[in-house]
Amino acid sequence: LAVADNAAEQVSLAAGGPITQAAGAAGIATGLLAAEATGEVALRGTANAIGRLGAVGAPGGLTLVSTVPVELTQPLLLPSAVITAAGLTQGAGATLGAGTLTLDVAGHVRLGEAGNAVPRLLGAAATGDLRLATAGTLALEGEARSGGTLALQAGGAITQPGGRVVAPVLVATSSSGAVTLERPGNQVGAAGGGAAGAWRLAGAATVDRGIAGRIA
Repeated sequence: LAVADNAAEQVSLAAGGPITQAAGAAGIATGLLAAEATGEVALRGTANAIGRLGAVGAPGGLTLVSTVPVELTQPLLLPSAVITAAGLTQGAGATLGAGTLTLDVAGHVRLGEAGNAVPRLLGAAATGDLRLATAGTLALEGEARSGGTLALQAGGAITQPGGRVVAPVLVATSSSGAVTLERPGNQVGAAGGGAAGAWRLAGAATVDRGIAGRIA
């Protein structure tokens, strides 16, 4: 199913294959979007204005672009999610399960539900605060950049196989593992958090670093 232009209070898309939309399409303007596909759901229209995201079935992964803030309203379980929006939040109980997650947000990211399952963050950028919680381990594999506070909460270890962390304030907490953020490109102004194991942060030698809160 190829999507071009759709404007309605609620939009529901279903297809026996993938659902796709070209970046240059006229756009989807809706207060609530739901989609069910047997492949990917890739809504790349740069004119999209999608306020809330409902149930999505996308065994091929989800790509979503919206010029307005997006609220997740239903639990999502996806192999991958790539979201570009003017803000990203989740309602109570609207947990996000994604094998990999990539974010590009002009605003705040508030994904603080404890039931989230996001083991791999491939990249994340937010001009405001960026908060991500996950029930298990969390691996930062690309750049994680926040214009405000970058808050990471994991049930397991927080590691950094790649990329860098760039934020005025970092708060990283692992309830049952270690926090290990030691890539040389990290640029963190002040840090806080805690871990059941070791808590380690290293980065660029030219960056002054303060303590943003209790580290335990």
